Amino acid sequence: MSIITVTDLSKSFGGVTVFSDLNLMLKRGFTCLYGPSGCGKTTLGRILAGLERADGGSVQGLVDETTVLFQEPRLLPSVSALTNVSCVSERRDAAQAATDLLAALGFSQEDCQKKPSELSGGMQQRVAIARALLYAEERQSTFVLLDEPFRGLDGETKAQAASLLKQRLSDRIVLVITHDEEDAVLLAAAVISFERCANPKK
Repeated sequence: MSIITVTDLSKSFGGVTVFSDLNLMLKRGFTCLYGPSGCGKTTLGRILAGLERADGGSVQGLVDETTVLFQEPRLLPSVSALTNVSCVSERRDAAQAATDLLAALGFSQEDCQKKPSELSGGMQQRVAIARALLYAEERQSTFVLLDEPFRGLDGETKAQAASLLKQRLSDRIVLVITHDEEDAVLLAAAVISFERCANPKK
């Protein structure tokens, strides 16, 4: 079984400690990193994704192929929702794969052809989720980081998204950064409670 092990990790910004002596283990399946805004969750996620360097400690078990879903959708503004998803894949059936993912997230054929500016915030987030799923499949990512994946989604669309994520990612190590305890329930995830400058509590 794939495992990511974090040992004595520390990080500071401008002399302010974000966390220190951090130890945790991530196994295959979903883990929700839960805590209030500003406690260091996203910083830890960025370190694990290779986007930030820790000041000390070590991370073992990471591989090169990582998929990241950022808090912001980060969509291409000039192309359709469908193209925003399919552009991450070189498969011949990329457009159909993207269409299927978007349909599973409640998109109509008409919605798929809309540009991001024509979509609500929640719809943009679902496009970003579909793109991350297709990218993870394309790259065979072992580690997937989802930072506030259900931001802007209502109860029904959140349940749809959670169901799709479980179907597609259960065989990978998935870290979900969230401030909402309900996300762990929807994803049947293990929970790590994260507090500033302290070791997380399982």
